[in-house]
Amino acid sequence: MKALFTSLMFAIAGAAGFCQPVQSSCEAPDSIKTLYEFDAKVLAVREMQFYAPGVIEINQNRIDNFLKMLLAVYNATSLPARDSVVKCKPIHVFPEFDLKSINLGVNSAESWIANFLNGVSPTGNAQADELIDTYHLSPGTYLPSIGFLNVKSEFDLNMPALAAKFTQLPGVNYAEPNYTVSDGSNIVSAPTPIENYEFFYAYRWGDCPSGCLSQHTWHFSVNPIGCTVAFVESYGDPVDFPCELTNTSEAGLLQKFDVTAFTAGQVIQVILELKQHSVAELNLLDASGKLVKKKSVSVPAQTEYRTEFSVNGFPSGTYFLALHLRNGVFTRKIAVQH
Repeated sequence: MKALFTSLMFAIAGAAGFCQPVQSSCEAPDSIKTLYEFDAKVLAVREMQFYAPGVIEINQNRIDNFLKMLLAVYNATSLPARDSVVKCKPIHVFPEFDLKSINLGVNSAESWIANFLNGVSPTGNAQADELIDTYHLSPGTYLPSIGFLNVKSEFDLNMPALAAKFTQLPGVNYAEPNYTVSDGSNIVSAPTPIENYEFFYAYRWGDCPSGCLSQHTWHFSVNPIGCTVAFVESYGDPVDFPCELTNTSEAGLLQKFDVTAFTAGQVIQVILELKQHSVAELNLLDASGKLVKKKSVSVPAQTEYRTEFSVNGFPSGTYFLALHLRNGVFTRKIAVQH
């Protein structure tokens, strides 16, 4: 993880400064917060490995801060790339280890270990009893033939730090986090020298029990103080979205937004109708959410306005045409075939 953190810092240095932040919100209903609370805990634990590796309890302020930033990305609905990681490919963290258990190699002949296995409290070892009582620990799977013991907690904890405490106890041959087997989609974060945090949403697929064969990553820059989000870039293997990126409400200024025709696979025709005169920006994005072309048009009020958008020279595939108006961003899915 430290090597990954270091490589991310180099990537951030090269990518920062080339994206326009949008105002978002760091608040959400409890039903949405619940979706990202565990993600926030894992991100906080990862960060603790650098600034507080020996602390067992997860810093609640850090959890709250990460939750705010994850909600900021969730609420950044004006960024089509947000739909990529929230709606089309809902991405969450893939924890490196369980936050509620550790694995020990033990000698059951040690009296306190025998008492712990048999539910006797106190166990006779003051240091062990303090850990057991403080973190509500109980024995899980026990394999006496090899001296393997899984120890469970009622709380989410920084398990590398808890494991380190158990290595100091008599009768414990080794102690380590209960590491996760296989791999999967993930969210990785890293701070920058300024107040922003960089978030990398990685969608992974293809034989993930063996490590995942393919990956596509979306990079966002989040400011937790101002609650702003910028989409920086996306990269990796091509992805094919199973859903259409659309806003849930198109009320207000917009009356019509249609993509009606292709001209020999080179030009798309866009029809707009607005309640009031407005300048509109049309952004063409590829399947990853990356901006590939844009144009601005002045649309008169209450009139069916037509404009053409060239896709000449673009690879065949799925694209999204995002219409930016002062009351929101609206998208249409386009299949380009030459």
